[in-house]
Amino acid sequence: MNIPKAALAISSLLVMLFVCTSFLSFELWQQHLWKEEVSGLAAYQGVIHAKEDFQQGTVGLFVLVDDRSGGSLSVSNDGPYRIQPITWHPKNYPSRYVAEKVVESYNRRMKSLHDHPEWYVAETNAQGRIIWK
Repeated sequence: MNIPKAALAISSLLVMLFVCTSFLSFELWQQHLWKEEVSGLAAYQGVIHAKEDFQQGTVGLFVLVDDRSGGSLSVSNDGPYRIQPITWHPKNYPSRYVAEKVVESYNRRMKSLHDHPEWYVAETNAQGRIIWK
């Protein structure tokens, strides 16, 4: 069995290409799964934080501010909402991604709580605990 060297080189390169492509697709899939997990946890954190703020009587929204802005960060008002800046470092993409998801879910839930408080009326049971609908 005499296989030409060019055919052997081409077949070995094709095998290496297949292995590299498989490894890359596996890593991209893992990154997707991590991103979905972090996104869900960040959304949960934003919703819980909004519900706790609303229970305490604070109606506010978050806004993302780049660390490089250099200006002083201050709390302002926009109608009934108290606008609070959240900073993130521009070179830390995962931190920014989490902050965006927390801010998005917090703002969405806070607007929902403010616009329709009757949907989130708390009831108390015999032990005095608050049960949210």
